[in-house]
Amino acid sequence: MKKLLIVLLLAPFFVGCGLSNTTVSVLTETSAVSEFEGKPSAIVFGGTYCPHCTKAVPLFKTQIWDNYSEKANLWVNVIDKKKFDVEDVAQGFNENLTFEGVAKKPCGFVPAWVVLDENFELVSSSCGGEKTLDDMQKALDDLLE
Repeated sequence: MKKLLIVLLLAPFFVGCGLSNTTVSVLTETSAVSEFEGKPSAIVFGGTYCPHCTKAVPLFKTQIWDNYSEKANLWVNVIDKKKFDVEDVAQGFNENLTFEGVAKKPCGFVPAWVVLDENFELVSSSCGGEKTLDDMQKALDDLLE
């Protein structure tokens, strides 16, 4: 009985200390585009070896993730199969999601990104430095109006 009481008293403490997963995303390392639950989606493609990517992902978190993660599907597809040092952002390597496969055009640069509407149609994309996160944000704003 004492052990049960101790567990019940300490459970909220452990949950409050961040032991629960606060990342909100239906996208995972095995998702296909068809599983995006009919919501707008944004996928960033990058590598931890890329200095531009290591600067872009923290900006993605503050500008996109923090504002849209509950309204849109968001994912950082890390092509070198590692993780960026940014907490609470859904990330990993998903071989089902490639820029070329989603955007239907080649791209040999990172960071790159795509924005899809709720029907999985391409709305906007950027290969390398073509566009900024402001452009991604505008595309998401237009879809979520």
